[in-house]
Order: sequence, then C-alpha cells, then structure tokens
Amino acid sequence: ADAPAETALATLGPLLEESVLKAGLHALRAVVGDADLLEFPKRPNGTPVLLRQGFFEKIFGAGIGFTSFGFGDVSGAQADVRNLSLSQLLHIRCNNIDISAEKAGNTAQADFLSAVQTTLPMAIVRRLSADSGAFDRDRAPEVASTVVLIYGAIEQLQEQLPDPRPEYWVLRVGGMEGLLHLPTCTLRADDAAAGSPVLLHYNLSRPGPAVAAARRKFHWEVHFSADPASVTGKVRALRSKTSFAEKVSTRRAPAAGVAAPGTVPMAPIAKGAAAASAEGVDAAAVEELAALRSSLEAAEAEGAELRSKLREAEKTAAEVIDLRAELAEAKGAVAEVIDLHAELAKAKSAAAEVTDLCAKLAEAEDSAAKALDEANAKFQEALKEERQSREAAEASTANLERGLRQAQEDLKRETTAREAAEAKAAKLEQDLRKLQEDQERERAAREAREEEGAAAPRGEATAELREAECEVEREALEAADMPAETSTRSAADASAEAEAVAPSFSVEHSSAGELPESA
Repeated sequence: ADAPAETALATLGPLLEESVLKAGLHALRAVVGDADLLEFPKRPNGTPVLLRQGFFEKIFGAGIGFTSFGFGDVSGAQADVRNLSLSQLLHIRCNNIDISAEKAGNTAQADFLSAVQTTLPMAIVRRLSADSGAFDRDRAPEVASTVVLIYGAIEQLQEQLPDPRPEYWVLRVGGMEGLLHLPTCTLRADDAAAGSPVLLHYNLSRPGPAVAAARRKFHWEVHFSADPASVTGKVRALRSKTSFAEKVSTRRAPAAGVAAPGTVPMAPIAKGAAAASAEGVDAAAVEELAALRSSLEAAEAEGAELRSKLREAEKTAAEVIDLRAELAEAKGAVAEVIDLHAELAKAKSAAAEVTDLCAKLAEAEDSAAKALDEANAKFQEALKEERQSREAAEASTANLERGLRQAQEDLKRETTAREAAEAKAAKLEQDLRKLQEDQERERAAREAREEEGAAAPRGEATAELREAECEVEREALEAADMPAETSTRSAADASAEAEAVAPSFSVEHSSAGELPESA
C-alpha cells in the first residue's frame, strides 16, 4: 500500500487566540529582523517622506516608547505610520504587545496604536509577495492573521517538529493557496518545495461572528507531508476563487435539442397523435426556459449591480481610509500649529525679555564705561602718585646710599685711625714697658751707685723726664695721622701715665740725691 499523503503531527489548543498571536508576532519579528529600523523612505529629490521622522528616530534609535511622548507629537506622527516598513511596525507592536487601542492612555495614543494595527496586515501581505495587488485588500487582515498564527503555532510545535525541520507551510486563506517559506516569510511556487516536507493545518474552531476577539479560541490540527504535490496539487503563489459569473455560466440550461451532461436523451416522439402533446410540452418547456432565462438575466443584472456597488464600496472604503489618514495628518498639522503658536508666544516673550536685556545691557555698558573712565582716572592719579613716591623713594635711597657710602668711608677712616691708635697705644705700651725696664735698670743701677755713693740733683732728673715724654708724643704723632682729639687724648693719657710713674721715680732718686747719667 502507498504511504499516506499526510500524517497528523499534533493538535494545538484549544487556546486563547490572542496569546498565539502575541507569540507569532514575536516570532515573525525575529524572522524579519531589525536591520532596517533606522532606514526611512525618501522622495526622489532626497527629502524625507515622513513628517515626523525625528519622532521615529527616537523610538527606533534611542528605544523611547511612544507612550513617553506628548499628545501633539503622537498625534502628528500618526499620519506617518502608513509609510513605515514591516520591521518598524513589528518593533512598535511587539514593544507594546500588552497595550491595546482600548487600553491606551489617551486618544492620541489609541489612534496611533490603531493605525499601527491597521497598517501591519498590508505590510505583511507586501512581504509575502511582491505582487501585493493580487491580494484582495479586504482579505489582508485575514491573510496576515493566518500567517501570524502559523508562526505562533511553530512556537508551540518546537518539540514535535520532525528532523530536518520543514521550511514550508501550506497557506490557505479564503480561496487562496500558497507555500509559505517560514525562514523568509514569503510565498513560493509549488516547484520551490519539490522533495521538501511541508506542514499544513486544519482549523477545528468555528467561532461565531459574535465572539469577541479576546475570547476567540485557537484550535488547529497540524499535519505533516513529505510530498507537497499530494496535498497542494498545482500550487500557485496566489489562486483566487471561481468568479460568480463562471459559477452562473456553468449552471445554465443546455441549448434546445442538446442533452445536458449526465442525462439520458429522450426517445423520438411519433408524429400524429402525439404531435399535439409534444408541441404542448415543448411550448411549456420553452415558456419555462424563457422564464428561467429572464430570471437568470435578472440575477446577472442584480449581480452586476451588486459588484458595481461593491466596487464603489471598496472605493469608498479606500477613500475613507485616505480621509482618515488625511484627518490624522490634519490633526498632526493642527497639533503642529498649536505647538507653533505656543512656540511663537514663547518666542515673543523671549523677544521681550531680550529687548529688556538689551536695554539693561546698554545701561550696564554706560555704567561700565563711566566706571571704567573713573577707574582709569583714579589709576592715572594713583600711577602719578606712585611715580612721585617712587622718585622720592629713589632720591631718598640715593641719599641713603650716599650717606651709607660716607658712613662707610668714615667708618673706614675711623677703623684706620683706630688701628693707628691701637698701633700707637701698642707702641706706647711697648715704650712704657721699655721705660719700666729702663726704670728697673736705673733702679738696679741706682742701687749700685748707692753702694758707690753717687747721686744727682732732683730737678735735672725731672727735666729729663719731661723731655722723654715730649719725645714719645712726637713719635706717636708721626707714626699715625690721627684726629686732633684722639691725638690729644692719647698724649694726655701718655702724660698722665708718665706723671704717674714720675713721682715714684723722683722719690726713689731724691733719696739718693742724684739721677743716673743715662737719664
């Protein structure tokens, strides 16, 4: 027996669909990556498309949450959401995964988050296929939701996945079928998965239209197939349903005389008796066929009218979306105008302050100029006084230097005189000692003469003594050029000293009655 085309792998759920969507968004963000977070669209002339590009640079570059910005900034940036890339939209949505539009802090944040949630499905559809126009715009939320649920299911199937892990998942949404390449989040043709295992799912949950999104259940049965062709047939990147016109054309009755497929042709009816009956039957059939044709034409006309209304509704919805975007832009512009008015008021206030500061600065400059002039005059006067004081000090210093030199010269002369006086005194002392020695010798001689009985008169000895004193004084004056007072004082000292010695000398010789001949 042939191997089964597909094998049941696991049953996921029932779970809250919201939790699977959150896990799928994070998984899809990991696949898309964050490499182009700071890449923003530009016009052909190089100017940025985003009106509030700085707002998004702070969000993507500095990691600041949009809830940290003010009302005007968030409202003004809402119009730029439709121009963001998939990675940027996923960054905002995943970083605020637990915040819904209903739970936002204010209306600006709620509108901004609602714009992100509305724009995200079309960004996912554009990621799936370069030919995003092939998708019905109304089907974009369903397609994007299914893709996110597939990535959420992959997170639930980490342990049940076979090895090697399949890279393709059969995506079937509203009559469209394709192979979702999981590593790149793109749709591939059937030949891309040739020989590669694929995953597919069957939705076991049947929520009614009245079930709230927060209470909606996720219940899938995931199958595995090693032969993609056996489960997908001829897979195309996109395959739409059979159009309503094609369905109607296949249900039309066959032409007269032609048997419908799958029916047994009736036997020919004999002419004659049965002719009238046959003609009556044919007339009734013709009338019924005409009625059916008119009903069909009415249905086709009604269908055409409905299609026309649907196209108009789509255009109206697109216009409403554009109007909402324009309204968001207008809100942003109004917020900018309000901010500009506030900034203008601040600028006017700042200009008034600047004017006051300029007036105060002019007064300060005048006061500073006056103070500078007064300070300069005082400085010049002080400089003049200082110059005079310096000149007086220099003159006084010169006088002091002259007096010092004179004193040094006087000191030098006095030192020389003192040295001469000291030399003279030393000589006088020497002469005195010599005189004393002579006296000693005289005394010895006198004693000797006394023994011999020789003596001389007293007056003669005294005269000789005075002559000796005069001779000593002349020698002292000649030896040093001393001042008159010093010379007189030295002579007086020498005379007093000589007179102090003379009495003893006279007494000693008067007792003998004579002086020695040598004196």
